[in-house]
Amino acid sequence: MFRRGKPYRDKENGNRYVAVWFIDGQRYRRRTPYTRKIDVEKFLAQCEEEYNRTQGGWIKPDNKRSLRSSVDAFLRDHALNKTVHTYKQYRGVLENFLAFCGDNRRLVSLATNNVESFLAAHKDTGVAAATLAADLRVIRTFASWCVKQGWIRRSFAADVAPIRVPKGRVRFLKPHQVAPFLKSCTPTFLPIAILTIFCGLRRKELVNLRWKDVDFDDGTLYATGAKTNNVRGVPLHPLALEELQKIDRISEYVFPITKDSHHRFGVSLRGDKRSENTQWFNAKTKQAAARIGLAPDELDYHGLRKTFAMLVQGTGHDARMTGHLLGHGPGSRGAVTDLYVFADLDRQRSAVEAIDIGEEVI
Repeated sequence: MFRRGKPYRDKENGNRYVAVWFIDGQRYRRRTPYTRKIDVEKFLAQCEEEYNRTQGGWIKPDNKRSLRSSVDAFLRDHALNKTVHTYKQYRGVLENFLAFCGDNRRLVSLATNNVESFLAAHKDTGVAAATLAADLRVIRTFASWCVKQGWIRRSFAADVAPIRVPKGRVRFLKPHQVAPFLKSCTPTFLPIAILTIFCGLRRKELVNLRWKDVDFDDGTLYATGAKTNNVRGVPLHPLALEELQKIDRISEYVFPITKDSHHRFGVSLRGDKRSENTQWFNAKTKQAAARIGLAPDELDYHGLRKTFAMLVQGTGHDARMTGHLLGHGPGSRGAVTDLYVFADLDRQRSAVEAIDIGEEVI
C-alpha cells in the first residue's frame, strides 16, 4: 500500500523540499528540486499513480474494520487539526450517520445507497437543503479520509448526487425592526449586536477586540484579525460608543473569557488562540429574532452585517462607501482609487452617524 508522508524542507540543499512516502510500511524519501509544497504534492501524486498502475490498482481493504472504529479514528485525527465548531459539526453528522447505519456495520459494506437513504431520512424530518448539503460534505470528507488510510478502495459517497440548495432571499432587519430586535437581545449579546448593526464588525474582529484598539476620544475603533491581518479604522456610531463605555474592563479584551463565563461572548479557545463560536452568534441572533416574531430561517448573525449595509445605503451613500465601511477590499487594481477616495475617516464617520432608525433603543 502506498501512503504519502509529510514533506519537509532540506535547508542544507537550497531550502528545497524532501518528499516522503511509505510503501507497505517501508519509509522512502527523495530530495526534489521543488521549493513549493504544492509541487511536492503533485510529485507524490504522480508516484502514487505510478505505484497503483504497476500494482494493478491493488489496495487491500480492511474487511474487519467497523464503522464505529473508523469514525472514532477520524474524529481523533481531526480533533487537533480543526476548529471547535468544525470538529463539533463533524462529530454531530457522523454520530447521526452511525445511528442510522449501526455501530457494528462493516466499513467496506457501505455503498452509495446507504448515504442516499440517510440523507432522505434526514430530509423527511424537515431538515433544510443547506443542512443536508453540509452533512453530505462531512460524509464525503470522512469517506475520502478512509480511502487514504487504505481501509476501503473507493469512497462510498463519491457517486451521491449533489444537493441543490435554493437561493434564499436576502435576510436583514428593516429599519423599524432594529430597535425591537436590540431590546430583545440578552445583556451579553446586546453590545455585540450594536457593534455589528451600527459599525459592521465581523465575528472575528469582535472576539479579538482589545481595549487598546478603541479610541474613545476620537470615536474610532481599530479592528484586526478578520480575513486579513490588516488593521482598519472603524468610526463608532454614538450608540456603539455609549454601549462600549458601559462594559467593565476586567480584561485586555473587550469580550473576555473567565472561568465562570466560558463561551459567554461567543469566544472559543484553542490553546492561546481565540476564535469565534459561530453557533453561539447565530443562536443568540435567532433567539432575539424569535422574540420579535421572526422565523428561525429569517435571520442569522451575518444578516446583522447586511442590516448595517442597508442602513448605510439609506443615508444616501453609494455602494463603494458601504463596501469600505464593511472592510471589503478593492477587488481590482482600478478600484484602488475608490479606496483612497473613501479612506478618510471623517467621511466614513458622517456616513455612520447619519444612521437613524427613528426610535430610541436604550
